[in-house]
This record gives sequence, C-alpha cells and structure tokens, in this order.
Amino acid sequence: MKLRWYTSVFMLLFGMLSADDVCITHTVLKPRAITSNNIFQHNLGLYWWYHTILCEHTNLSCMLQVSSFYQRSFQPQKLASYLLPCKRSVLSVQQNGTGDVGSPWINLVAADGELFSSYVRIQPVRSVVGAYIDFRLDLSEYFCHYWFDLAFAVFQAKHALHMCQTLPENEGTACGLATVQQALDQPRWLYGKFSPCTLTAQGIDTIQLKWGYDWFSCDTNHISPYFVMTIPTAGNNDPEYIFEPIVHVKHTSLGFGVIGDYKIIDGPSELTLLTDLKYRYELPATELRSFDLCINGPWSRYLKIAQENNPTCSYAGINFFTLKTRVKPKSTIDWWSALHYAYRCCDIELGYDFWWRQPEQVDVCCLPDQWGIYDIVGAQLGDPVSASNAHIYQSTVGNPAPSDTTFVQITKADLNLASGAAPRAISNTLYVSAAYNGHISRFPTYVGVGSSVELAHNAFSNWACWVRLAASF
Repeated sequence: MKLRWYTSVFMLLFGMLSADDVCITHTVLKPRAITSNNIFQHNLGLYWWYHTILCEHTNLSCMLQVSSFYQRSFQPQKLASYLLPCKRSVLSVQQNGTGDVGSPWINLVAADGELFSSYVRIQPVRSVVGAYIDFRLDLSEYFCHYWFDLAFAVFQAKHALHMCQTLPENEGTACGLATVQQALDQPRWLYGKFSPCTLTAQGIDTIQLKWGYDWFSCDTNHISPYFVMTIPTAGNNDPEYIFEPIVHVKHTSLGFGVIGDYKIIDGPSELTLLTDLKYRYELPATELRSFDLCINGPWSRYLKIAQENNPTCSYAGINFFTLKTRVKPKSTIDWWSALHYAYRCCDIELGYDFWWRQPEQVDVCCLPDQWGIYDIVGAQLGDPVSASNAHIYQSTVGNPAPSDTTFVQITKADLNLASGAAPRAISNTLYVSAAYNGHISRFPTYVGVGSSVELAHNAFSNWACWVRLAASF
C-alpha cells in the first residue's frame, strides 16, 4: 500500500515538472504576471508587517510599499527555439526544399533559373520597467484578526527579436519581397508577423486582492490563511506579432493560500523563516490564438490556403488559422519562502520562489469551411487541387509538396490545439534583499534594495533589481 502511495505521488510530481517532449511550436509565449508574484509583494515587507508594525506599533493599521523595478530576460537562444519550428535557433529558408521553410510558402521566389536561399537568427529579449504598489490594512479594529491587501503593478514592457539574416544568394522577386525579414513582416499577414523593430506596450497589470485571517498570532510566530482574487484591467491582446509584449491579462482568478512565519533566533539578532503557499485558478475567457495543423506539423499556420471553388488563388494561411478561442488557463501554484535576518535597524533577506502553471486548455469557436491547403506544385503546372499533406519545409522543387487528387477541406479536427495554447511552465527564483529601518515623524519607514534571478521552462528566465520604499500609518 505504501509503495503504491509513493508511486502515485512520484508520478504526480513527475507530471508537473516534466518538460513537453513533443515537437510542437507554440504560437503564444505568456510571461508570468508581476502582480501575483510573491517575491515582488513579500520581500522585506511581510517580515516588517508582522514583526515591526503589528508587534511594536499596535496603533498603526496600514502599510504602503512602493517598489521601482527593472526586469530583463536572458537565454535568448532558448526563447528562439520556443518560437522557431522544431526547437531551432536558426531558421533556414530554402527554395530547393532542404531548409526549415520552403521559401515559396512565404512568397520568396527567385528569378527563373535561380533558387532562393537564406538563414535568419533571432535572439528575443524582453525588458520591463515599472512600479509595484502594495497596500495592506489591518481590520482588527472592526473584525478581530482580519486583514486586507491590495496590490498591482504599473509597467512598460519592450520585446525585441534582434533578427539577423544572411543576405540571400538570389533575392526574391515576388510580391515585392526580397529577403526573409521582409517576408516575415509582409503586409498580407494580419497576424503572426516577426517585427524587425522593438515592440512596446504599457499599462496596469492585474489587480490582486487578498482577505486574510491571523488564525495563530503571537510575537514570534504567525499562521494566516487567506482568499485571493485577481481582476483583469484590460481586454484582448492583439496577436499581430509573434513576440508581442503582453501587459494585460484577460482572465479573472480565484484562489487561496496560507502565510506563516517562525522565529528561529530571538533577541538583538533575529532570524525568521517566512513562507507563503498560494493556489489560484484562472477563469476562461475568449482570445485570438493562432494554430498549426496536426498532420502538417510545426509552422503549418504559414502555409498558403485556397478555396475549393477557386484553387488557383492563394491566401495567407496565418490569417485563416488565427481564430477566436475559448482559453482556460486553469491552475497556478506559487510557493515563496525566505530567511530574514534583522539586527537593530538593518535587515537582510534571502529567499526562494517556486512557480508552476498548468497547461492551458483551448477550444476554437468556429472554422470557415470550403478551404484547403494551396497546391503550390499543381499551381506551377497550371492545374492546382489542394495539398492536404504539405509541410512548411517542402517546396516546388527538390522536395515538392504532394498534391491531392481531389480537394481536401480543412476541418476543425485538423487543428493542433496544443500549438495555440500556453504549455506547462515552471520557474525557480532566488533573490536577496537588504533594508534600513527608520522613522519619519512617529511613522516607521524603511528603504530597501534587492535583486533576483529566475530560471524558467516555457516562460521567461529573468534577472531583476528593485528599490523599495515603505511606510506605516
């Protein structure tokens, strides 16, 4: 019985932590929300609330913390492999069918007697600058042992692909497109484009509300369960670009958690262990998402398409495969813990945070009928039908995309729904903070600085630094 129980627990943890091993190119890369990140909320402040404000200043009932922060991603090769087909970090675009992308699919065709050939490298980087505001109110005067917390972040995010391409041996001559960079940002595409410029977005992140109860509270130790809710502040994100900066989250979330702390060493020098374990469930909402096809593989969203009644005229597939989608983000778990050392007016805190996000579940609302994959080989011969088994790496020569004998229509069942969903994500973060405590008039205050390093899978690996000011009144 015990062996069976241990095996069940191991398989559960393995399922949570294991990486996706299927060759799927996801079309959405969701950053971790800043507002609900326990490190931004709790570093320095949680200890200060319980061991300075409530213990030493019982007549004070409010705390306001404002952090100015900067965050920047690293590991650009890992981000590139997330965005490019089959975990590539360099994209090979060839007209002879030997590359990752057959150039005719993206309208790159050299002059007669010549073949297009080029390579593109991307090194995606995300940078964020902003402010984190946290306000906590002790409600004990009205409701014994209860408290309320409101937090949100205001920030600007910048995304840059840092695209670098080799000059093609023979430039393209179709549709005014000569290079891969031009083809991946062509006006015919309404979605899924690769921007050669830095993209910028700014706004307010989700608003987080917590209602808690200090179930066990003394001078040295505390246990406080709470309910948590996040409220979105804006509507849809526009997937015009593949690496768009996401600021607003459309999903409301509900959850619960528990805060605890234990003073290991008491006296002039204090060492305290703090922790917060939080679970949230994000509610469904409708978004625009782009999808690949199951049989046709990664980047099949960029295949050309045609109507059954007019198979000679091709259209950009990315416009067709970007659809209104019901998105269910489901569960996230955030476990934060820290060791806080305090001596007189100085504080040092070393902490760790584990974050896990469940893979999204998506469902396409509708799909237009009477459309199939454009028959690029048949079109060259003057008698196109459809090419239901075509892949993006095939072309018109060398490795030709196979033609159908009768027109094959694309159906909803052909969509690879996992390609348009954010996959399971995990991150591990270490941080260190230091603060100096003082008073302005009779009100306790502190100023602190900190830095963190976050290693993530299927999310952004970041380093961050911040300056924090706090006051109680």
